[in-house]
Amino acid sequence: MNRKLIKSRGFTLIEVLIASVILFGSISIVSQAFRGSVESSIKAKRSVQAAAIVPLLLSTIEYRLQTQSLNKVAFQEGVIDEAKFTWTANVIQKDGPPARLSPEEGEVIVFDDKFYLWQVNLTVQLQDTENVYSYKQLTWGNPLD
Repeated sequence: MNRKLIKSRGFTLIEVLIASVILFGSISIVSQAFRGSVESSIKAKRSVQAAAIVPLLLSTIEYRLQTQSLNKVAFQEGVIDEAKFTWTANVIQKDGPPARLSPEEGEVIVFDDKFYLWQVNLTVQLQDTENVYSYKQLTWGNPLD
């Protein structure tokens, strides 16, 4: 019997399996990287949206502190554009203008407290992103006592 060897034209099963494993491995690595970048982009977007609300809140906080009673802790919570916010503030220091000598009476004039330094803690939460801000706010004048 004379058998001729037929030369095959194509890939063996092992070659196809190895190529498939390499292809699917590289696809999974690329998809993981893409997924991570999408999640980072979503978190960054939420963080920027939450930070965009802060300037709106700062003027409100300043006004409230200007008229706030010094015997209480200032507090407010609410929702702006789907973002929840909470802030608290308390006076950490108060002082008046420096004492000075009155030229008419020749006496030292001591002024009442007119300047108030507040410690403000602001939290802005948008879905699963939470930004916390802490700062000091100076007010002056005669707040309610």
